[in-house]
Amino acid sequence: MSNSHKVIKFRLGAIEFGAMVSQVASIERLPEVTGVPETAPYIKGVTNLRGAVMPVIDLRQRLNLPAPALPVDARMLVVFAGPRQVGLLVDSAHDVIDVSDQEIERDSVEMSGIRADYLEGVAKVQGGLLVLLRLGEIAMADANADLVSGGDVFI
Repeated sequence: MSNSHKVIKFRLGAIEFGAMVSQVASIERLPEVTGVPETAPYIKGVTNLRGAVMPVIDLRQRLNLPAPALPVDARMLVVFAGPRQVGLLVDSAHDVIDVSDQEIERDSVEMSGIRADYLEGVAKVQGGLLVLLRLGEIAMADANADLVSGGDVFI
C-alpha cells in the first residue's frame, strides 16, 4: 500500500517545485524586511511575523537560480530550522496536491546547483514533473552557519 503526501506547489522562476506540507508552518504575503549589512546575498534581512523575528532568505538565490525582482504575487514560506523559524521567499505558492510514494522518483535525482540533501525527489504529477525540496534542510543549513543562534537572530 502506498503512502500519500500533501505537497505545496510553488514556483521559483520558470521551475515548479514542491515541498511536503509538514515542512511549512505557514504561507505569508511578502512582509516588510529589514536589511542587515554584511550578509550573504541570498539573505534579505529579518522580519517580525506575529512577534517572531526571523531571517528571510530568497530561495531562488539560495539555490543558485536566476533571481530577478520578485513578482507581485510572491510569497514567504515559513519553515522550521530546528526550533527557529525562517522565511523563504518564492515567486508564488499556489496549490496543495496529493502525491503518492509511487509517483516520487528518489533515485539518481541530481540538479545542477542544488545540493543532493536538499532534494526529496521528483514527483511525476499530472502536467509534468515537480521537483520536491526539503525546505527544512535548506533552512537548517543556514541556521547551522550561525544564521540563527541561541535565542537571537544573527545574520
